[in-house]
Amino acid sequence: MRITFYSRWNCPLCDEAWDWLQQHFALDVEWRDIAADPVLEQRYGWSVPVLRLSDGREFVLADPEQRVAAQAVLCTL
Repeated sequence: MRITFYSRWNCPLCDEAWDWLQQHFALDVEWRDIAADPVLEQRYGWSVPVLRLSDGREFVLADPEQRVAAQAVLCTL
């Protein structure tokens, strides 16, 4: 399953979420800077960090409930 991490530079929440992913999961995650793509910037704006799975599920990792949901899904991969 492909996993994409949408973020932006100079975003403390994004940095913390990225560190959490790297420390807890041995997964290949693609990091994308939304500021580099106007379509992504329009779609996500200030909702980052967002974790998107190739099956279309998305999790806003700044939201504690969504982070728990993401963790449950990631543990099954």
